[in-house]
Amino acid sequence: RMKKNERVVAAAVTRDGLALRHASNRMKKNERVVAAAVGQNGLALLYASNRMKKNERVVAAAVTHTGSALRHASNRMKKNERIVAAAVTRNGLALQYASNRMKKNERVVAAAVTNIGSALKYASKRMKNNERIVAAAVTRDGLALQHTSNNKKGNIGVVLTALRQNPRALKFISQDFLVATVTGYH
Repeated sequence: RMKKNERVVAAAVTRDGLALRHASNRMKKNERVVAAAVGQNGLALLYASNRMKKNERVVAAAVTHTGSALRHASNRMKKNERIVAAAVTRNGLALQYASNRMKKNERVVAAAVTNIGSALKYASKRMKNNERIVAAAVTRDGLALQHTSNNKKGNIGVVLTALRQNPRALKFISQDFLVATVTGYH
């Protein structure tokens, strides 16, 4: 009975968003209750109704709190640039849950790799060869060099930036680049 009472459930999820799991199905469809839950813990989106997972306001609150909550959003929300940008700004690795179109979106990918360089792993092939994106990724994390295109692994600017950030990036440098550097043909 208490799991169906909006005031009781709202009070519970305001303190612990994941308490939404124990709410009635009707409460999991209630925008006010679900918004309170995801505002406290974005991962509560997992327990929301499918309708709420399509609700832009609810999903925005969830991913703003916890970027990886994008995983539990509807496919339509995973294609929404504003939603995905908010998610990857909070947690760059949320890019893995975005639609393929968003993984090709320069603004979204830039936000992701600026947050966590290794988010480049989830970007499109074109983005892994994009000068600005790659520079942002290796500036944040030199080891992101492993996720760049082979072309960028041989780019002196990219390589030097990666090495300055993390000398262990050396293992991801193109063999052709190393040979050319050692033999003086670069």
